[in-house]
This record gives sequence, structure tokens and C-alpha cells, in this order.
Amino acid sequence: MKEGRDVYEKEYQTLLALIAPLCGGVKRDVQVEDYKTLCLMAKKHSVANLLYLALKDDPAFPADLRAAMEALLFTSMRQQVAQEYEAGRVFSALEKAGIRFLPMKGIVLRPLYPAPEMRISCDVDLFYDKAERERAGELMLSLGYQSDGADANHEGFVKGPVSIELHHNLMTHFPTIDAYYEDLWSRLIPESDYRFRMSDEDFYIYSTIHTMKHFAVGGTGIRSVLDVFVFLHAKPALDMAYVEHELASIGLLEFHRTLLTLSEVYFGGQEMPSDLQPVSDYILGSGTYGKFSQFVANTAAVSKGGRLGYFASRAFPPYRIMAEKYPSLRRFPPALPFYWAGRLLRAAFGRERSLSREVKTANAVSKAEQKRLDGVMDRVGLRGYR
Repeated sequence: MKEGRDVYEKEYQTLLALIAPLCGGVKRDVQVEDYKTLCLMAKKHSVANLLYLALKDDPAFPADLRAAMEALLFTSMRQQVAQEYEAGRVFSALEKAGIRFLPMKGIVLRPLYPAPEMRISCDVDLFYDKAERERAGELMLSLGYQSDGADANHEGFVKGPVSIELHHNLMTHFPTIDAYYEDLWSRLIPESDYRFRMSDEDFYIYSTIHTMKHFAVGGTGIRSVLDVFVFLHAKPALDMAYVEHELASIGLLEFHRTLLTLSEVYFGGQEMPSDLQPVSDYILGSGTYGKFSQFVANTAAVSKGGRLGYFASRAFPPYRIMAEKYPSLRRFPPALPFYWAGRLLRAAFGRERSLSREVKTANAVSKAEQKRLDGVMDRVGLRGYR
């Protein structure tokens, strides 16, 4: 795939212009010059479904690319149908078991798009009462799921094409956000005895926080900006004064305003402010889930003690983080050094071998690249946020 600023000026502008009118944005006349690069970009940002819908009636769309993109769309549609069905089963089982839960992210956003196939997601996310962690895990196994690993925030479960993430925390590594959500259940709206939802304002705030996490850690892409555009146009009565007051209280007002501006630039036809061009380049270069090199550089930049401190924090996470990932540690906290040792062994020989990859990546990040990333974080108010 082509790289460089010329890609943003041409293919990315074309991609954004093609998908904008599908989701209520401004229609602009564009000429497609490179269908293959356009398709690769769309896949990178998880908007291939939208690109296919925009191009399916274009007689110049090459037949092989058309067939491949159509296959991607139908595969994602089948996955979404399976997700919706399985989500219903899991939600029903949680209610019967008396476990409080909150559907989150894509499954809430999807109905706001003009058609459900326009918003795909790789999994179903829900937040639940962490006091029921053991019972919730047993419930998922009883429904035919297999555990797919856990971290400090969630445990994943898979069955066939369906992936479900049960979040026992909304966030870790961000103390300001942890404190903000300390008493989340009291702020939720009950839909039944055990199923809850957020108000539109609180859902938008959480979505902004979730996007911030990806942006500040490894990067986030076009779809996150499109979610902002779709949500705000679907909810014109949103109490923005409340939203901005809450986001200001946790230091994310500038980040929110940046996303809002970029959503109107990408999909609403506004001109790009010159000072946001580096932020836009960061987003367009990140893809849906960011880049590993950016994750390492951004994390090292906020670590106490520089890169040495970063490697120490990655090799020896604090008890709070380790206990979330390994609940058995709570039974005997003094065993923390043994859990660290196990982590290092897995890093050398097992699933956590990525730690050695992080060392190599951190050493390869140039001073110029670190300066660029620091400048992006400064512009959106996230420098040192963690």
C-alpha cells in the first residue's frame, strides 16, 4: 500500500468522501484513481463494508476487488447476526442468574447507523458486577463458550465466530477515569431488574473515554471518528453542557472537541484546521486498533524513569493490575513476586513473548518520531494523561 502525505491528500480524502453520505454526511464529487489502495485503507480502518456499499454500483470497480469486498461484507453481516443472537442468549442468562450487566460499545452504536451492516464490530462487550466474576465465567462456559484469556479489564469468551468480552472494569492504568467510574451502578438507568443502560450523555462520555484510551495508547482510526459523527447526528437533543462539564472534570474536554471537529471535517464538509493536521495524520496512520510502535512509544513517554522505567513497569506491574488479571493473587498478596516470575517465564517462552518485541521496538523509535507523537498528545491535551 502507498504511504506518505500524498495518500492522505488523495486516497484518504476519497475514502472519506465516499462513505460520508452513507451515514448522513456531506456528498462530495470524487474520482477514484486507485481502487486497490482504497480497499486496503478501508480494511485497515474497519470500514470496508461502507466502501463496498459506496462502490458497488460503480462500473469501473474492478471485478476481483468487488467480489473480495462483497465477500467481506457478507462475512461481517453473518458475524453480526450471530453476535446479536448470542448476545440475546447471554443477556437472558445473566438476567436469570441475577447478575447485573450493561451492554456497551458497538452493540449500542449499531442501531444508530442507517443500516446495521454499516457498523461492524469484532465482539460483543458488556460490563457486569465484578463481585460475580466467578459465576459469570461459569455461566459463559455453560453456554458453550471457551475462555480466550483475560487482562486487568475483561475476560474474553469465544464460540465459533462469536467473541464476547465481559468487562469487570471499565478502565485501568488511568486513575482519573477509575475514580470517575468508582460508583458507576448508581448512575445507570435500569431497563429490567438486572439489565442497565447509560443515558445518552453518559454513553457519549464513555465512548469518548474509550476512544481516548486507544488514541493515547496505540492510536485509533476513522471508525472512531465516524461513531462520533453518527451518534451526535442521531442525538440532536444531547445535553452538551453536561457532557462538556463532565469531560472537563476528567481532563478530556480538548480531546472531545478535537474529535468533534474532525468528525465534521471528515464527514460534514468542514475545512481542516491547520493545527489539527498532525492529529488527523496520526488517526489516519493508526488504523482501527492503532500501531504497536505507537503503543510502545506512547507508553514509554509517560512512564516514570523513561524507557528503563517503562520496561520495569511492563515486566513488574503493580499489585493492583496483577490482581485484576490474576484474581487468585488476592488470596495471598505476598505471592506477587512469584506471579511476576511466572509472567517473565511466559514472556520468554509463552504467550507473553511480546515483551521482548517491545524492547526491540522501543529501541527502534527515533527521536523525531517520539517528538511527533508527543506533539500530537500535547495538541489534544493527553501528554502525560496516564
